[in-house]
Amino acid sequence: MGMRLVRPSIEWKNEHEDYLKEWDEPRITPSSFNLAGIESYYDYLVALKIRESGDEKWVHSTNYFLVDEKDRVLAMVDIRHNLTDYLHNVGGHIGYGVRLNSKIKPPHRI
Repeated sequence: MGMRLVRPSIEWKNEHEDYLKEWDEPRITPSSFNLAGIESYYDYLVALKIRESGDEKWVHSTNYFLVDEKDRVLAMVDIRHNLTDYLHNVGGHIGYGVRLNSKIKPPHRI
């Protein structure tokens, strides 16, 4: 099947956790995929849905895992549908994190 984008769901819990183990510092983990301080994966999914709606301090966005043919999460992508001034100047429409030991290389510009 090759690489594909999938939405975060309970079936990706273990792969998500394995992906995060490769990030040595929580501060550099892509924020929409950070599980720090979350009681359960279900709570994470509920919080993500609220975040994606653009509620409170977040902008409307859609999040995906990039997975390979072996169902291994290689990257996480946060597509922002609108921007604040800060995101316009610093973050942009796409936030992403690539698994540190994956063979794929992030683009210099998207």
